[in-house]
Amino acid sequence: MASTSWRAAASEKKDDFKFKSPCLLFAPEQDTNLCNFYRFQTETVAQQLTLPELQGKKYLSSKGWILTITQDWSSTSLFHPCSRLQIQLPEVTMIQDWDEDCTGTYDFSITKFILSADPLLTSDYTVMIIYGDLRKLAYYKSSDDSWTRIDTWYAMISREGARALLIEEEAEEERYTYGAYAFQVFEVDLSTNTWIEIKDLGNRAVFLGHNSSFSFEASDISGCKPNCIYFTDDCQESYASYEEQEGEGGKDWRIYDVQDGTVVLHEGGGGKDMRIYDVRDGTIVSHFNCDSYHPINPPMWLE
Repeated sequence: MASTSWRAAASEKKDDFKFKSPCLLFAPEQDTNLCNFYRFQTETVAQQLTLPELQGKKYLSSKGWILTITQDWSSTSLFHPCSRLQIQLPEVTMIQDWDEDCTGTYDFSITKFILSADPLLTSDYTVMIIYGDLRKLAYYKSSDDSWTRIDTWYAMISREGARALLIEEEAEEERYTYGAYAFQVFEVDLSTNTWIEIKDLGNRAVFLGHNSSFSFEASDISGCKPNCIYFTDDCQESYASYEEQEGEGGKDWRIYDVQDGTVVLHEGGGGKDMRIYDVRDGTIVSHFNCDSYHPINPPMWLE
């Protein structure tokens, strides 16, 4: 658990513990612990950090923190790359019926996590995860000793200022060709559990991927496009083919360009479908022509 002194220092220097604008975290290069954090506007490196804490682990991001999971599920931690603070969480295998719910591979055990608040700034926070074959929910409160399972289905809702948004991705996956071609955005009234489709995010830009969703006022960040969704590759079913490329029978994955109908061959691993979707007119343009693919950790946004 983060100490009071840590939080006091973090509160005074909170700007030092954050990136100036959203960054894309790329997995460490093979046989190194060096991670590159890229500026999303210019596709240039904003910062390089040596992070052995990520080596050999699956990870996801929320509020500038990274959830790390070891391959045997014996250790789950929150890790803050700028401050290097780590917070050990209870073992996820202690979640009720974990063995029954997680019959698939380690790669797909936990697919999303979200923080309710920044643990650097408060001792009162909640960690929520989506896990298992049926994408179940569980949460851990900082005042608890264990995880609590929620027996319900879920929808990924992003609260953007005073608005709550439900965003659904429409993707194509056929004969090893896949790629997002549209998004539907709904404004949710949480008091009545109703929603309506909208075609205008105003001045906001939304960032989707292996991170918890977040948004910014586009005018606050140089080079950011308003009324757009910046999205990264989340077709996990394709990542495992990365290791099959060397042998015979490996799968070839191709990206379909909805604008001109062209198909581009890509190797396996996550990081193949990273583009920008304009909510108003439905157009998609390329973003980050990535050549860094990873079987379980694709490039992901950090706020």
